[in-house]
Amino acid sequence: MDIATVLTIIISLVALILGIAGWLSTRDSKTDKDAEWKGTVNAKLDTIISLNAEVSNAKNRIQDHETRICILEKEVNKKE
Repeated sequence: MDIATVLTIIISLVALILGIAGWLSTRDSKTDKDAEWKGTVNAKLDTIISLNAEVSNAKNRIQDHETRICILEKEVNKKE
């Protein structure tokens, strides 16, 4: 093998190693960013779910109040 071929192979191997190292570091940072984003989304979804439960409880309370008011109105109308 001549010197030019050996240099070409060495340069190619160095470029390959640098390319793989760059790809791995980029992949790790993307994974970290995705994990952070997904964590934020999950926290927001948990908040929405808890708010949904609170709204559902409030609707049930309103329904109970409506029932009680209807009963009271019937009693008042009977006395009149």
